[in-house]
Amino acid sequence: MLVYYDVAAARRKQMKTKLLGGILGMVIAMSTTLPAIAEPIPNQVYAKSAPTATKQVVVSSREYQIARSVDARDMMGYEPSLYRGEWYDSKWENTRKCIMHRESRFSYKSANKTSSARGAYQFLDNSWRVSLTYMMLEESKKINDGLSKEIKKLRDKPIHEWNRYYQDRSFFTAWRHGAGKKHWYQFNSKCM
Repeated sequence: MLVYYDVAAARRKQMKTKLLGGILGMVIAMSTTLPAIAEPIPNQVYAKSAPTATKQVVVSSREYQIARSVDARDMMGYEPSLYRGEWYDSKWENTRKCIMHRESRFSYKSANKTSSARGAYQFLDNSWRVSLTYMMLEESKKINDGLSKEIKKLRDKPIHEWNRYYQDRSFFTAWRHGAGKKHWYQFNSKCM
């Protein structure tokens, strides 16, 4: 059985539980004292707990849902980035669009014939694949978006086979709010 939950809601619930537990503890301490030894009531019936179904908990963050969406499987054309995590900033969308056009003509399946450059952003597959997955894993663990297992599997797939979401996430992860623009710099480039 799959149980989906929102990470933010789970954190709020955890905070409420801690708060209520503290308040309850104070109320008990301030109330009348209990007898030192509680003796069982004769012929008391104790309820047996019902067997529980095994639950598989799946984190249902926004990033998790989008990474598995139909939109993520669309590998052609420009759309606003599906990724909205730590490294995303909408002010870079025009730059991203320009780089995508220059590098792959908006094709997420693009594979360079003379080098290992792959995907919409033409990452050199032989040097970037492991680095990108490592950087994405750092963020995934930090925010607990539920994508760690999927990101680890990307190490075995060429970048141009990653879905739109993961390629967009890779761009912003490498771009790092403009600090990584050198990776796409070309003389007289109008993108930057």
